[in-house]
Formats: sequence, structure tokens, C-alpha cells
Amino acid sequence: QLLGRMLEERRYAEATAFYFEAVRQDPGNMPVLRPTVDDYVRQCLRHCDSASFVELVDRAGILIVFAGTKSGDDTGAVSAFIVEKDTPGWSMERKVKKMGTNAVSASELVFEDCRVPEQNRLGQEGDGQVMAAKVLGYNCVVTAARALGIAQGAFDYALNYTQEREQFGRPIAFFQGIQFMLADMATLVEAGRYLLYRGCAEIDRGEEGGFHTASMAKCFLSDSAMKVSTDAVQLLGGYGFMKDHPVERMMRDAKLTQISVGTNRMRHLVLAQEMLAL
Repeated sequence: QLLGRMLEERRYAEATAFYFEAVRQDPGNMPVLRPTVDDYVRQCLRHCDSASFVELVDRAGILIVFAGTKSGDDTGAVSAFIVEKDTPGWSMERKVKKMGTNAVSASELVFEDCRVPEQNRLGQEGDGQVMAAKVLGYNCVVTAARALGIAQGAFDYALNYTQEREQFGRPIAFFQGIQFMLADMATLVEAGRYLLYRGCAEIDRGEEGGFHTASMAKCFLSDSAMKVSTDAVQLLGGYGFMKDHPVERMMRDAKLTQISVGTNRMRHLVLAQEMLAL
């Protein structure tokens, strides 16, 4: 039903975080312990957390929202819902101003008594946790690829600049200290590239450890992008701090890759718990 309209109207979906709650209510608007009707009422639990910021929500026609759904004694269940843009009860409170990635807008979502038909639930109630894990796994690949592009672009620009910029009668690329930095930058880019490619190949083959490798790639490449872009600014000197050159933007854009799809520290915890079977 929705797929046809999505293709016809060229609409796309965005996923939010888990700071929402979905509860069933009867026609008299009285809470009940067991399901009696097909409508959900979603209420925002936290307005201020950065995870409620959603990219491109101002352009999306359909939202996919992961919300906590309490069912009996199971208070930790998560379900996924499709929410169309014209559904009453949700709003875009504000468009946030960011330090980087300004080509992609981000807005804060607020839900107040937003009724969603049960037919708009993806899968069974409580399936959202598994779905979200897969979404985050694929998003690790996307974020790692974004970080790789930033790191590669910053390195390429710095490499060319150091061969053109002259001091003491020769290009600064001939100075040993500059060469040390360039070699380290190139190593980080190439090491991250092959780690990402390995994760993608494992996921394509359906291997169990594919998302584990992709998570490693996300952490490594986001840190590498931050390091390489910062070093690129350093290699350009004062010019690197100016908007006349793109490396300052790359450095700002790189920061988000360390934060999005779960911060790197959170990813490290997940990786360690998987290795330790905790």
C-alpha cells in the first residue's frame, strides 16, 4: 500500500532513535493492560537528547520510528512503525544548526498523542530490536564509507598542496617532517579502506561476523577521518583554517562520523561484549 505511493511520489523514509513510547488505548482513551484496539498513541519521552535529531525529516514523506512498546511484563520491547508525513500528532520542532555536514539538514521531532494504525507496524510487536540492530549495522557501513571519503579527500588535497607550496626554495613535501605526516595519513586511509571492504564482503556473503567487522570499520575510519583531516589542516598552515580551502570543512564533517550511529566509545563496548560473549 505504501510502497506504490513511495515510488510514485519519490518519497523516502528516515529512522529516529528509541526515545519514544508506544502504548495502546481503548476508544474511551483509558489505558488498558492488554491490547484491545489497533491504534497506538506515541508520546515523546525525551525532547532534549541529541538522538531525537533526524536527518532529512523536513524532506521525508514517510518516517520509520522505533518506539518502546510495553506488553504485560515485557517493558523492554521495541517495535517499528511507519508514520506518514500527514499523520496528526507529530511535528518538527526546529531545524538544528550544526558545525558540519550542512548539506544534510537535521531536525528535532516531537510526538504528542500521535495515533498510528497497527497495520503501520513493521513486523510483529517487539521485532523492532532486531530490525534496529540490522539498521545500525548497515549504517555502520554507510558511516564508515562517509568517513573514508572524507579522509581520502583530505589526504589528496594535502598531498597536492604540499607539492605546490614552496618554502626555502623547494616544495614543503620534500621536508622530512611533512613526509612523516603524509605517510601516516596514507596508511590510515588504506588500512581503513580494506577493513571496510572486508566488512562489506562478509555482509554480502551473509557471514555472521560481517556487522562486527563493519562496526570496527566505523570506529577506525571515523577516528582516521578526524586525524587525517586535522593533519591536513595542519599541513596547510594558516590557509587550512580558512574557508578558501576545503580541509576545514572536512575536519568539521569528520567529527559527526565519530558520534553518529552510536558514539565510538559505545561501539567499543558493543564490540568487546560480542568478543567476550557478554
